[in-house]
Amino acid sequence: MTGIRLPFHLDPDDRDAICRAALTVTRHRLADVTMDLQPLDEAWSEEAEWAAHEAQERYRPPLRLLTRRPKRDRHPTIDLDPRDDSDFRVAWALAPYTWTTAIDRDQLVVLDTELAVLIWVTSSEYVDLVAEVATVGGDTELLVPDPTLKPWRS
Repeated sequence: MTGIRLPFHLDPDDRDAICRAALTVTRHRLADVTMDLQPLDEAWSEEAEWAAHEAQERYRPPLRLLTRRPKRDRHPTIDLDPRDDSDFRVAWALAPYTWTTAIDRDQLVVLDTELAVLIWVTSSEYVDLVAEVATVGGDTELLVPDPTLKPWRS
């Protein structure tokens, strides 16, 4: 596994390209994508509004154990199935704009937070990731493997 650590404060076009490319090239092995339903900035971008609306419509707040009434959820999240085309389109659209965690059974593949974007890919996925980012005009020089970044088991 190759680990890549990117600073959070990337050029927005590079962030879009890298986050979406990471989901695209690892989709075949992803079991779950969890996304925060609050945008990292003040509001959703125009291009992600439809996906945010769709995700919020699917959201069901956790229930209180005793009363079975919805809990107040300060950080609502939604789980999406990357094998489902509709779910993947939502994840792909929202990935650059919110916290994202993508998991392959028991291993983290993409972690996108306030502090950094972390990506773990195989050698062939790394080649595909660089090609995908280049295709959409992202800065491929940002995709430098970090030998200190070990695979993170969930």
